[in-house]
Amino acid sequence: MPISAKLVANVLSASGTDRVLTMDLHKAQIQGFFDIPVDHLFAAPVIIDYLSRQGFPRLTIVAPDAGGAQLQQPARGRVLAGKVVAIVGFATVLAVYAEAVAWVTARPVAPGQGIDTSRWTSGDAVVAALEDTGRLLVFIVASLILNFVYAQSGFTLPLQLQGLFGGSGPVYFGVVMTINALSVVLFTAPLVSFSRRFRPLRNMQAVAALYAIGFGMLFFAHQVQYFILSVVIWSIGEVINATNVSVYIANRTPSSHRGRMNGFQPIIWGTGRAINAPIVGALIEHHPISSAWLLAFLLACAGGVLLLVLGSVESRRAPGRSV
Repeated sequence: MPISAKLVANVLSASGTDRVLTMDLHKAQIQGFFDIPVDHLFAAPVIIDYLSRQGFPRLTIVAPDAGGAQLQQPARGRVLAGKVVAIVGFATVLAVYAEAVAWVTARPVAPGQGIDTSRWTSGDAVVAALEDTGRLLVFIVASLILNFVYAQSGFTLPLQLQGLFGGSGPVYFGVVMTINALSVVLFTAPLVSFSRRFRPLRNMQAVAALYAIGFGMLFFAHQVQYFILSVVIWSIGEVINATNVSVYIANRTPSSHRGRMNGFQPIIWGTGRAINAPIVGALIEHHPISSAWLLAFLLACAGGVLLLVLGSVESRRAPGRSV
């Protein structure tokens, strides 16, 4: 039971609530968090009564997760005894969720695309789920690397501009970041329209290439023109990255857990920025500042390789499909 339930109970009491009417709490013990009367109702008796009158010879009760499956166990000993052949939880119904996700994600997924559900029978559903989770973790690691690279725009870039142009460095940095903002505003709509032709993973591979070129070229930059060209290139990558990360995650996550998995996105971005400063700071303390761009180039290439390997794995699982 989450302690946040106690917080909600306190908020309700503080707001003047003097009685709570609720239904099907995750755990009955949550009632103890309240200092006011609680009426806890159950929907199961009504649903069981309805199903028992339908004459179904065999039934499978599907719960949203393993905990929910435990809540359905009483149905076995009630009027549905002998008719319930299975009570399944999250892992077994992943194949159903995989097709449903296509209707609620930002990018439509054609039938049969997205997650390969052909192997996901009741016998190996858990194994399949773990395999897809593994691929999702690889994608998250690659995204973290790319966000580490992108973080150079707010750390290494102003330092290099100041080192090259002295007192004019902050002015040029303001110009560069203005171009970044204008690029995002101007390019977002056409880039989203264009990138919809490709799978999110393919777009993320393009992000790695754009970051490698855009940030890597600053290793040789000594004139403002190079910085302007660089910012346009990595700004395009920024737009594609922002509009494809959550789509890839959503398309490979059951709808019941999609919000939780997409919660990784700000964590990925935040972690990339958090670890950037100490690592790059230590690097440029002992080496020329241009070495940070070499590191950014190598890391962007590494992230791209991870995404290419991930795409190759997914292609082997679903021959003939784009990734």
